[in-house]
This record gives sequence, structure tokens and C-alpha cells, in this order.
Amino acid sequence: MKIRALTIFIGIIGFALLMQSASGGRAAIGGMDCTGAPNASSGCSGGGYCHSGGTFANTSFTVSIKDVSGNIVTSYVSGETYTVEFEVTAMGNPVGYGMQAVVLDANNNNIGDWTATTTANTQLVNLSNGREIIEHQGISTTGIFRGTWTAPVSGTGAVKIYGSAVVVNSNGSTGGDQITNPIEYTLSESVVNSVANVQEEVLAYNLYPNPNNGLFYLASKAVAPENIMVQLIDIRGVVVAEEEQEGAEVITVNWSEIPTGLYWVHLTSNAQKQTIPMVVK
Repeated sequence: MKIRALTIFIGIIGFALLMQSASGGRAAIGGMDCTGAPNASSGCSGGGYCHSGGTFANTSFTVSIKDVSGNIVTSYVSGETYTVEFEVTAMGNPVGYGMQAVVLDANNNNIGDWTATTTANTQLVNLSNGREIIEHQGISTTGIFRGTWTAPVSGTGAVKIYGSAVVVNSNGSTGGDQITNPIEYTLSESVVNSVANVQEEVLAYNLYPNPNNGLFYLASKAVAPENIMVQLIDIRGVVVAEEEQEGAEVITVNWSEIPTGLYWVHLTSNAQKQTIPMVVK
């Protein structure tokens, strides 16, 4: 009798750990790629990994890519940083949401670089096969998962974002949960003409220190223009601070009152421009 009770107890503990692993993220806990991408991990469905039985209506899983100005784009420019936002929705009063996604090239290799997450319950995980996964970290109550992604080198060509999501009732098991339709989103490569590239190279500043507390310096790597507009743009694409500066070899900018977070410093002078990612701690 004691042996049977001990067996049941061990089974309960094992099941609880499995559920904890699920909410902690398949990639982070089990090293699994459940994005639905080619060559994803086997075993992402069935057995203890199967979320099923849910009756949530109108479930959806979408992705949008925004540039530093907050504009939705369908193509990337090499080396530029973008905000990638995933949204899981459903009717029927779900308790929470989870997801996984990856960006791959035409050969199904990981491409680009996830630099940060900007929503709660979101994490980045590097798998042993070289893929970098963005996924939930605990149950999200909003269904919004957001990260910043830097585009790959020129000539990479179109890339694809693969992802899957789940709507959960958080009853302590996978029963009553529902998997949404997976996504397969193609992001093409933008062709930037050589004249524009030359203009951006002429206006070339180094930003330091980075990260900083809102006080930073811009050091010109070329002939400084007469005047330069400095703008601070948040992850929503909103300009939260700006000032015009006289051109100099080193420009001092003090925005120490701004909240911590990831920003872009956007520099413009006539037709020339430059955008630099910056972290405020």
C-alpha cells in the first residue's frame, strides 16, 4: 500500500514539474523548437506536451514588424533593427497565452539576431542546433509578445518567421487548452540604392557609453554637419525627446529623466540620416 502511495506521489510530482516546464517555455526548459518550422523538434504534440480540448472561439496568432518610426513594414534593410510583435487572441475568457517563434533563411538556418524582449513573460533562448527562439516565460495574460530583431547582412534574401501559440485555461493540466493556427510570414529584403548608402555613411556618429542613464555622447567619424537634429524614439515608434544641436566632433546629449528601456537615437541633417539603438538603464 505504501509503495502504491509513493508511486502515485512521484507521478503527481512529475506531472507538476511537466506543467511547470510548459509554462516556463519549451525551449528554455526542454530545449524544444515547437514553432512549426522545418526541422522543428519532434514530440511537440502528443503525450504530456499536447494541449487539447479547448473550446475557445476565434483564436488567432498574428505577427507585425515595425521600423524605428513605428511603421509596419513587409521588408527589411540589412543591419537595421525592428520591433517584431506577436499577438495571440481568443474569445471565451482564456486565462492566458503562450507562444514560440523563430526567423529562418531559405536554407532553414537561423538568421538575424534577436537583441532584446520588451514585454513581460517573454524570453530569448538559444538552442543547441543554433536556432534562437523567442517564446513565453510563464503565462502571459495579455497575449502580446514583443522583441527587437536586427536584420542580417545584405544579400541574405527573403526570410521567414515561423511560430505557434496556445490559449490556456490554467487548470493545472494541458486539457481544455487550444493550439492556434501556426504562422509562416515572409519578410523580403529591401534593396537600398547606393546613393542612399553613401548619404548615411557621410552622417556617421559613434554613440557612447551604451548602455547609459540618458546622458551620452555622439562622436563624429566624418566631417560634422553645421546642424543636426537628435531624436529619441521608443519601441512604439513614438518620439519621446528631441533637440537640435550644432555640428561638432563630439555632441553631448542629456536626457537623464527618461525611463529605462530600449530606444533608437535618430540623427538627421538635410537629406542625411543615421539610426543607433541605445539602452537606458
